[in-house]
Amino acid sequence: MTTGEMCIHEMAIDTCGLCAPRSPARRAGSARVLIAPSRKAHLEGGCGHKDDPDMSGWGYVSTPDAWQAVCNGNAIHADAPSRLVSTIPCKDCQNGPLG
Repeated sequence: MTTGEMCIHEMAIDTCGLCAPRSPARRAGSARVLIAPSRKAHLEGGCGHKDDPDMSGWGYVSTPDAWQAVCNGNAIHADAPSRLVSTIPCKDCQNGPLG
């Protein structure tokens, strides 16, 4: 690849969560991110397969730009009391209209 095809993060331009065109949720930096007990990160309202009516085991992330961070492979931490950590974004959320 030539340097023109890579971003400054050494990723293909269309795959880098920092450089690729961002959805409104990712641009806002304040999208609400949830971490499932399975440690997968989800955007609130980003997918339809969260069928757990009891969300007590889920974590909520209040860190700004958390979705962007997890999409780039960085660890995000849920607020207490859950203390869940995720490095894996839900692919449905990531590829959907909010991701």
